Amino acid sequence: MPVGTFAERFVAQTVRLQYYGVVNSNAAVNLDQREWMVPDLLDEPALQSIAGLADAYARVEAAELYQAALTDPLGAAGDAMAMKLQSDYLAGQERAYRLRQMSPLRASLHASARRYAHGATGAGVFGRVASHIQDLLVAGSAGFRPPGV
Repeated sequence: MPVGTFAERFVAQTVRLQYYGVVNSNAAVNLDQREWMVPDLLDEPALQSIAGLADAYARVEAAELYQAALTDPLGAAGDAMAMKLQSDYLAGQERAYRLRQMSPLRASLHASARRYAHGATGAGVFGRVASHIQDLLVAGSAGFRPPGV
């Protein structure tokens, strides 16, 4: 019997996203009223609670099943991949929701830090990418080849 399964939070949020997808698609052609996507565990006061969003996107079950897929003799690579993918989707949904809910000031400060990391000379994101490409070019010019080539 496989170890992996559908995590409850993943199913709940996926069903919710499907619902909002249909409603908002219909709203685009005047068949329905557009609705603001809200995770199923949130009530009105929790919408403004930064810490309160964690339960709506809880990845504990997916993480435990992922661990079981890696350690249980019945676990398989497909189990581990399925659980990891569900966890990653929940994390992405949580980040998107938090981003939508943040204040303009908070968004500006996050953007400032990200822009600083992009622009930092040498040690920034793009400087490190360029350094990595330079290392690859050096390795390639030194004659390193993949095995079997």
